Amino acid sequence: DQLLLATNKGLFKYNFDSNNLIKILKFSQSKYQTTDDNIPDFLKDKSGNYWLASRSIGLLKWPPATTRFSHITSTTNPKLSDANVWVIHQDRLDDIWVGTSNGLNQYSAQNQTNQNYLTRVNEKSIYGMQYISNIFPYEGDEEKLWIWNDEGLFIFDKISKELTTPKLSS
Repeated sequence: DQLLLATNKGLFKYNFDSNNLIKILKFSQSKYQTTDDNIPDFLKDKSGNYWLASRSIGLLKWPPATTRFSHITSTTNPKLSDANVWVIHQDRLDDIWVGTSNGLNQYSAQNQTNQNYLTRVNEKSIYGMQYISNIFPYEGDEEKLWIWNDEGLFIFDKISKELTTPKLSS
């Protein structure tokens, strides 16, 4: 039995039988040339691939049967809205939703396309509505997601692409 651990020092595999921690990936020791080994989030998709968030080099996809990672960032094609990735979520339609420092991304692994939403209007703005720190499924409605950003909790409609504030009852 083993467990994958995404940490601030990279990706590790813990083997329960041998009580060993094995390094899988440290960004600082890879071709990506960064000193930041932090992996804020990771996801195992329905096909068995792992998706790793990074604070500086975008999103990495790892099919565990290989040792090769594919890389999606703000300079690749398709491109993310920002290279700072904080959260990854897969919906029931198999789209990968990526929260970054500059918006929400809808990545279709099947078509290898990406759509950006909620990106900053003011390029000087660092924090705000575009800073997506968490994504949750909206139970009971597959066309919506819960989005947590610097302004609070919102509902994102995947059809209209609009963000709304949840109604609070007193």
